Amino acid sequence: MKILAISACVLVLLTGVALPQDADNANTIAEKQDAAAARARQEQKKQQELDAAYKAALKEKKAPATAVDPWGAVRPPANSSSTVAK
Repeated sequence: MKILAISACVLVLLTGVALPQDADNANTIAEKQDAAAARARQEQKKQQELDAAYKAALKEKKAPATAVDPWGAVRPPANSSSTVAK
């Protein structure tokens, strides 16, 4: 009786592993691939629209050219009488 109970438990445990296996057939695999491809096309179209809007905004709002010297505070003035080793 003990052996029967142990073998029944082992059988139950081993069949539990087989149950979660995905039972896809060719039709459901193709449908999943088609759905993924359609989502990818939609995302690509949306990204292209965003890129076009971004490029249009860049062309519309160009910053005017200004004479800015970012190193002005570091560089000594041109009329400076500082001694430089030559």
